Amino acid sequence: MSSFRLLLAPLALVSPLAAGCGHDAPSVPKGAIAVVGDRTIARSQFDTLMAQARQSYVARGRSFPAEGTKAYEALKRVAVRLLVERAELEQEARDLGVEVDEAQVEARLRQLKDDSFGGSDKRYRARLRAAGMTDDQVRSALRAQILAAAVEQAVTAEVTVGTQAVKKYYEAHLAAYSTPATRAVRHILVGTSQAATEVLARLRSGTSFAALARRFSRVGTTRDRGGRLVLVKGRTAPELDRVAFSLATGAVSRPFKTRFGWELVEAVSPVRPAQVMPFASVREGIRRRLLAERRTRAFQRWVAKVEAELASRTAYAKGFALR
Repeated sequence: MSSFRLLLAPLALVSPLAAGCGHDAPSVPKGAIAVVGDRTIARSQFDTLMAQARQSYVARGRSFPAEGTKAYEALKRVAVRLLVERAELEQEARDLGVEVDEAQVEARLRQLKDDSFGGSDKRYRARLRAAGMTDDQVRSALRAQILAAAVEQAVTAEVTVGTQAVKKYYEAHLAAYSTPATRAVRHILVGTSQAATEVLARLRSGTSFAALARRFSRVGTTRDRGGRLVLVKGRTAPELDRVAFSLATGAVSRPFKTRFGWELVEAVSPVRPAQVMPFASVREGIRRRLLAERRTRAFQRWVAKVEAELASRTAYAKGFALR
């Protein structure tokens, strides 16, 4: 996390590892809201999250939802879900051999201070006081984020993308790696066939296309440039596309009608053919994209497995079950 603002709204940040429903159970110890496997979630942890959420509302000039309202219950569910998620991650991290030490937390905190407070500890502490948070709470949130990222990395470490998969994707999406044909032209747009015929007569009598565009064209964005623009094939009116890309270089079209009015076109440059980006130049970008997608799917499958395994060992205090 590089933004302190996100730490002020933890209830908006629930990762894909969201706990299953579980059930209300009398076996949850007094002073706790849930038991997840071998972890007990204290009521004080829940209260801290809700207090942070309240401070976030105040900071944004919004009224915090009253208890019993739908808005409050929605926040409550997210807070419980976040705490259960952390408990699940901590247990799975242990089994995966993933640990987070204080040096990692300290490094992330320095990054947070640099990004959000210009490296000033004094400004950081002042913001904590204004937000009603403690340094320990920030460190706890950062530790949870580092742990979640490390668990995901461990779970998906063996996911790979081969060259053949990258090439197959490239070939199936050539349009995304192609630039269409282009051509520099001058054009004049007028409102009627009669006006277009008059412009054509003036052209044939020797008046320059640029001068006539400045005088008669209705397109303000190109009129001051003597009607000059670069057309991209397939991105303009079909009639204009057809005429502009079929003219010989230097030739002037006869008047033709588009949905905008009557037009004349002069082909200023040769057509620059469509080009396809070489596979070698986009291969690594495609590989990273496919790898991210595969890792996401692999992590989601792992999440579902974890939730299923812990469901029977997850219980909630009355009123806190996720439904």
